[in-house]
Amino acid sequence: MGAAAAAALAGKGETRKALLVGALAGALADMDIFFRSPADPVGSLLQHRYFTHALLFIPAGALAAAVLSRLLVRGIPFRRAYVFSLVAYSTHALLDCFTSYGTPWFLPFSKVRVAWDYISIIDPAFSAPLFFAACAAYFKAWRGAARAGIAWCVLYLALGGVLHSAAERTLAEAARSRGETVLRMRALPSLGNLLVWRGIVDAGDHYRIDAVRLSVFGNRLYPGASVKPFRPDRDMPLLDRSSVLYRDMARFSYFADGWLYRDPRSPGEIGDLRYAAVPNSTSPLWSIRPGPPGVHAEMVHHHRVRGAQLASFWGMLKGLPEPAPAPVPAPGRGLAPPGGGAFHLK
Repeated sequence: MGAAAAAALAGKGETRKALLVGALAGALADMDIFFRSPADPVGSLLQHRYFTHALLFIPAGALAAAVLSRLLVRGIPFRRAYVFSLVAYSTHALLDCFTSYGTPWFLPFSKVRVAWDYISIIDPAFSAPLFFAACAAYFKAWRGAARAGIAWCVLYLALGGVLHSAAERTLAEAARSRGETVLRMRALPSLGNLLVWRGIVDAGDHYRIDAVRLSVFGNRLYPGASVKPFRPDRDMPLLDRSSVLYRDMARFSYFADGWLYRDPRSPGEIGDLRYAAVPNSTSPLWSIRPGPPGVHAEMVHHHRVRGAQLASFWGMLKGLPEPAPAPVPAPGRGLAPPGGGAFHLK
């Protein structure tokens, strides 16, 4: 995106150089992945998408990119390099705000993590056309291709906003049909598409997880399970608030926007409810595991996807009425799902 944005503003004979400068500047914000400490996993998690993604940091980040570009791209005035870097660097955090991960865009005035939930962190339908447009702009020195790529991105993000609202309406209707009070709700696009959405609803005493498959012929709801919210003050009242563990839980809760729960597969772990391999599953993609007193909590990643999970996800993508069931909590670790299968909501 940064490469295409810079190339779209290039003058005659500048397209290729602008694209290279823009590619560097567009990627530079993610250099914060190197600001990590193995001794503090939760702190390292928060360093990504932090100050390098803040709105006020854009001029400084663009300046760093322009200086670096002088070492890699020859024959371009520094002033033009800075203009291309500024435009490209600006696109990075803005695009991150459209995802569900969360970006503290307004640092240092606010630490609120902006997450509009319009697009998945990885979506080939968004990225592939943009990639080919950037390639055409480079190899053909045609800035019109870069502008076409930008236009595609704008249209795709607008579509994501429309579908996000549709998914939220379906989730709200499902909650009303169950007599649940909706305190807050998130509709998050599942990995790589805008058709299947993961819905999480805070009903007060429990979180409800559902999946929504959008269609012009009627949206389909795949009911999931319910889990109890995890709140350190309530569930661990004897935990010292000045302890390392309490601070880690507070930071992890901030990262997860408060969507914490005990992992049904491993009750000793605290999971982030926003993400799962199967959109209506209670199995998180990552969680934290409390350690010994005085030691930081351990980050646990559950990236392995099994065949049954893939089959369930694929069934949802195709809109099948009876996909392979998603994993549900063991007896006594959560509430049972409200019946099996899927049903339509008009």
